Amino acid sequence: MDIIEVLFRNGHIADLVIAFMVIEALALVVVARSGATSWSLGVMLAGLLPGLFLVLALRAALVQASSLWIAGALSGALLAHLLDLRLRVAASSQR
Repeated sequence: MDIIEVLFRNGHIADLVIAFMVIEALALVVVARSGATSWSLGVMLAGLLPGLFLVLALRAALVQASSLWIAGALSGALLAHLLDLRLRVAASSQR
């Protein structure tokens, strides 16, 4: 079995993606604190939430978790997406 197959079989591929998302979040904190963007830190981090929930749903599916866990993660993705849209609209109307 090759490494990619193992990563998918045990769901660790999703863990790897989440690790990269944490690195991205830390980079966004640095960018926000440097003043290099007009977006607030909250708006930028809210943009990561839907993807995080989708990756959690992927992980749950890969490890054959209960469909309730998958549905919960997908519902979280929807709610996070709506929050992201709301924050972006509010931020763009303040410019």
